[in-house]
Amino acid sequence: MLAENQFGCAAKLYRKSGHPRMLFDQGQLDSLQKLVKTDDGKKILGAMQRELRPIVQRARETPDLTKLFLGKDDDSAGFSFSLVSRSFEIGLVGLLTENRLAVDTALRILETIPRLGKGFVDDDSCGIYPLFYLAYDLLHDRLGPQTAAEI
Repeated sequence: MLAENQFGCAAKLYRKSGHPRMLFDQGQLDSLQKLVKTDDGKKILGAMQRELRPIVQRARETPDLTKLFLGKDDDSAGFSFSLVSRSFEIGLVGLLTENRLAVDTALRILETIPRLGKGFVDDDSCGIYPLFYLAYDLLHDRLGPQTAAEI
C-alpha cells in the first residue's frame, strides 16, 4: 500500500523549476561517470561507443532529420527507427564521456520530434517511444524551455 505522501512528491521540484527524473539525477550520473572509468566500465562503454558511432555519424551527416523521420529520404524507415530507439543511449554515452557530438546528436533527435506532428509519437506500433521519453528525461536540462515544453 502506498503511503499518502508518495503522491505529489514532484510538486516541490516543479515549484523550484526542477524536473523530476525517471532514472538518473545529476549525482547518479556523476557516480556512473566514475564507474565507466573502471576496467569493466571501460569495456562496457567501449562496446556501446563502437555500436553507436556509425549511428551518430550518419545522423550528423543527415542535413534534415525531419525528412528522414517522415520517410522522405532513402532508407529512412530503418535508420529513423535506430535514431529514436537509440536516442537515450546516444545521450547517455555522450554525457558519461563528455562527448559533445553525441550529446548534440541526441538533442537534435529530440528537437526534431515536435516538428513531425502529434501523430508521429502517438502512433507507437513499435514500442520505441518509451526510450525516446527516457532520452528527453536524461537531456531535459540541456533543452531550451520552449523545446522541452513542445516535446
